Amino acid sequence: MDEKPRQEFYSFSHQALPEVFFNDPQKFLTALNEHSYVFPRYIWGQMEKLANIGQDDSKEKDINVDISSHMDTSIYLITLPKPEYPIEAYFIALTSNPKNSENEQEHHFFTLEHEIKENGETSSVFCEWVDQDMHQKLIPGKEFSKEYFLDIIEEQLNIK
Repeated sequence: MDEKPRQEFYSFSHQALPEVFFNDPQKFLTALNEHSYVFPRYIWGQMEKLANIGQDDSKEKDINVDISSHMDTSIYLITLPKPEYPIEAYFIALTSNPKNSENEQEHHFFTLEHEIKENGETSSVFCEWVDQDMHQKLIPGKEFSKEYFLDIIEEQLNIK
């Protein structure tokens, strides 16, 4: 199966967001916290422009952000438009938690991506970005739900 992701999906979750996030994670999360409705939609809109997506076909309005806390960890969950092709993300989660007593923060960038197996069956895969240019597939998934994604994050960060 040789289906490629749509450019705006790929550019948003595999290029623009990792680059901006890893450049200055705390600044990015502050902007997301203060402008959770506008900020990710603006970046998505820029990716649609690069992909020559017309206003009538825009999925910018389908981007949503939920911010929550689990123990000392803040989780910024970005819900994306429904993926259709491999490596298009369902969700992106950006996390921040205390690293030490000097108030330094540890940051993570997770995705739950669409995957199509060789037999044509759809599934998901949980990934973590380790820097702006590289992510690793960690866990083959079964579900595409927000709750499932958050459960895996809580397990990965040991905050359950």
